[in-house]
Amino acid sequence: MKLKIAAAIIVSINAIAENTVYGSVSELITRSGDKTSGPSIYFRLNLINPESSTIESCMSEGDNITWYIDVSTPIIDIQYQMLKESYKNKTYLHLSGQDDVCANGDTSYDNVFEISTW
Repeated sequence: MKLKIAAAIIVSINAIAENTVYGSVSELITRSGDKTSGPSIYFRLNLINPESSTIESCMSEGDNITWYIDVSTPIIDIQYQMLKESYKNKTYLHLSGQDDVCANGDTSYDNVFEISTW
């Protein structure tokens, strides 16, 4: 019984781990894809205040995170417009990543869970 409780606590702690950052888009990359991979949109941010962001310990390059957007989502046009606006005018965004970003160990990227203007 104690083992089950300890396992549940560990799972719940890992489930809330996510990257949460504030900044403006410094790089915006689009790929149309090829025979082995589909289209993708990814980007990087200049953080406005690293102390106000939460960067998970599994991020191998610290706050230099490559962020991916799900191109199949119905709101991709809105998200892409927000990214372009931030890149062009250096407006600030708030990003939250996936809560299981560290599930497979160290990584240098995260998938956007939520993006909003800030």
